Amino acid sequence: MKKITLQLLFLLIVLVLTGCNNLSINVPDLNQTNTGKPPITVDNILEPTPLETKVEYLTNDQIPQGNIEDVLEESGVLGETAYFDFENGLITFLGFDKNRNLIMIEDGTTFDLVSIPKEGKKKVLFENVMGDRKREIKYGVYQEPYVVWSECPNARTIPNPTKGTDWAVYMLNTQTKELTLIDYDQGLRVDNNYPDSYLCPKLIDIDGDFIVYPGFAKNAKGLIVPIIKTFQISTEEIKIIGELKSDPFNNSFGAPSINGNFITWPEAFFRKDGLYEGFCILYNIDTGESRKIMTPDNVINPTLTNGYLVASSQPNKTFYDAEVVVLDLSDLTWKLKVNSNLSIYSKHDRNPFSITGCIDTMCAWYASSPDTDALAILDIEQQLLYTIIGKEEGHTVNYPMLSPGKVLTWYEHVMTENGLKPKLYYHHIK
Repeated sequence: MKKITLQLLFLLIVLVLTGCNNLSINVPDLNQTNTGKPPITVDNILEPTPLETKVEYLTNDQIPQGNIEDVLEESGVLGETAYFDFENGLITFLGFDKNRNLIMIEDGTTFDLVSIPKEGKKKVLFENVMGDRKREIKYGVYQEPYVVWSECPNARTIPNPTKGTDWAVYMLNTQTKELTLIDYDQGLRVDNNYPDSYLCPKLIDIDGDFIVYPGFAKNAKGLIVPIIKTFQISTEEIKIIGELKSDPFNNSFGAPSINGNFITWPEAFFRKDGLYEGFCILYNIDTGESRKIMTPDNVINPTLTNGYLVASSQPNKTFYDAEVVVLDLSDLTWKLKVNSNLSIYSKHDRNPFSITGCIDTMCAWYASSPDTDALAILDIEQQLLYTIIGKEEGHTVNYPMLSPGKVLTWYEHVMTENGLKPKLYYHHIK
């Protein structure tokens, strides 16, 4: 289940990850888990075995259109028509809980974890999650009752001069108020020539009893390589489940996703022309088996949700093209594909599609063109596309997300007497 967070300073800030090495490491300020120090070496992880799939796509307008009014409960603007204590600013936006309360960390001011109801006043769930640590939050996720985040100095500085060093991953139980240090910087440093050498975990996911996140470890040959880790909440055990076996100077892992008994993550090869080719790995938590998903498409950036794998496919016709593709894990068939040729979009090749949230069997994506002009959501189970905003309506859509409680949010810039102002819109989906 992919839990998306955005750090918002009126707009999502995309951080450029460059910097230097050899910085001091703070001593962890909480008792470490009962299993001792987190592992920083890895060996004997087997190569993933092939997992064959079939292709039977319905594409774009072949997918039936649903009536949005059939699934829409209400809509409005955060801070104006509801959620009145919400203000645009520097926050870690964690989405919504099952009761549709907005959950966020006010890391521009107090670092308080707060809940904002649709009606009524803001409630502080935990004061100052950062304590006296001199760091900033890099990424956060929320699954009741847990908030999990990564932090490091200068997390929002562009470029980050500390390159993600002195990082840590924390978990907060909002019911018991227990704060747990999961993992932290033990001094591993990565070659700056790696495609992604940033040390602080940028992407974390949680579902049920497991948290999954990327990192680095020293392999059997003494080389520091990208890895994927899990943290089991009930046992406090950290386990390395994935190890990059290919050349780390030209290949990298992407964001992991977890749902139920499965974890997935992408591996990509970075070509000299700036494009990349990749595939997805599917890991079974019960058996510990990893499978390489075989497909004729160039599939990366996967998200797991209720028996489906939803991912981006990169045709690599240009640097900017991408598609959304859906794999049914019950019969290993690729069934749905959406790209910028969908009729609600302007048909141009600068619409790289990125999955921004899946709840149950409904997914949203972001087509990151500078003039993205439409918004749709996909019900995978019913194989229905719902148009939220059509291109003829003259909107510019930014950063749509689907959160727990089936709350869809997105930004638009609206002209006011004081100039362009960002507004965060919401839909409550049935």
